[in-house]
Amino acid sequence: MGAPAVRVSGLWKEYAVGIAQPPSTFYETIGNAFGRRNAPESDQHFWALRDVNFDVEPGQVVGIIGRNGAGKSTLLKILSRITAPTKGRVEIRGKLASLLEVGTGFHPELTGRENIFLNGSILGMTTSEVHRKLDAIVSFAELEKFIDTPVKRYSSGMYVRLAFAVAAHLDPDILIIDEVLAVGDADFQEKCVGKMEAIRGEGRTLLVVSHNMQLIKKLCPVAVLMERGSATAIGPIDDIQAKYLAGGAGVSSWSPAARDHHPFQFESVEVVPPQGHVATALPADRPFEILFRFEVATSITGRVALTIRNQFGVLVLASCDTDAFAYMNKRWAAGRYIERCVVPGSLLVPGEYWLAISRPLNEGNEIIQDICRFTIDRSGSLVERDYREGVVAPFLEWTTEERS
Repeated sequence: MGAPAVRVSGLWKEYAVGIAQPPSTFYETIGNAFGRRNAPESDQHFWALRDVNFDVEPGQVVGIIGRNGAGKSTLLKILSRITAPTKGRVEIRGKLASLLEVGTGFHPELTGRENIFLNGSILGMTTSEVHRKLDAIVSFAELEKFIDTPVKRYSSGMYVRLAFAVAAHLDPDILIIDEVLAVGDADFQEKCVGKMEAIRGEGRTLLVVSHNMQLIKKLCPVAVLMERGSATAIGPIDDIQAKYLAGGAGVSSWSPAARDHHPFQFESVEVVPPQGHVATALPADRPFEILFRFEVATSITGRVALTIRNQFGVLVLASCDTDAFAYMNKRWAAGRYIERCVVPGSLLVPGEYWLAISRPLNEGNEIIQDICRFTIDRSGSLVERDYREGVVAPFLEWTTEERS
């Protein structure tokens, strides 16, 4: 067997909480030069990655899965040379393109067209090579009318469409894709999955991070499980998925590990049955609450939202605290709050579920994935009564009238 396309050896990454890190990229150096303020000093440190080791063979498609904060994004930033490791070594053989958080790799003042050529030059392509790919990139991104507009005026969806099209069409040997596809609309996501399947069929190496287990299983025969900064398991996707879903069993409440500088701070989130006690197994035919406790330091506008995924990674439902109103965001004054979201009985089918939430920030919303797990048991469910199929099993209202 030849040399691996990607080799990760003894990789560690340490961050100092509250201390401005020394610049590890050209962009960070420029940002510091233009007056970026240093954060207040702190003696708190944590390891985002801990002795990570694995190989990815040429042409292999590998999923990287794990809970929020497991170290997935830090790992991908190191593989993409966006940040440097504290210890350890990464070997990359071939041209690498990555699609990480929205905006990474684009210059906001340049147009879409100019950014395509910029990314091509970073990958070592000549201008004529990029010219040959240009029409396909613009067509795939569906941005013909906006390709000569500065990307700082793009919506997040437009950003993602162009970023994926650039990364996928400039013929990298290794393509790394993070969760950013969640920003696009459903039709474009389907188009992206088709393109990734085509890339896989061409024998190129692909690393995919997603909480969507259906997508991971569809694309990746092999996966790496990240837990608390370590690669705890590597192997066939079915085995890794089973370990992933088994992790955190019985956890039906969550509190953040630390506070940050944002004015909106969650204190806790709990899955609570009607009688007010935290429970991990909930009867299918009874409503339950999701209880949010949070503090607002200064007035802020936004919304609190949640999503529930089943054990197969399928998004079952999403809800926001402004759904009942004509506006998408609301304003909180400074203070401490409790919000309750009631999930009706006879809705979710029996099984395991993971809760994700979002909190409002001044510049948008932060998604906090897979904060806690809960179980819906079979008692009172239509599935128990007549083996009903479906992602949900609600009692719907039926009426019958005799007609002449």
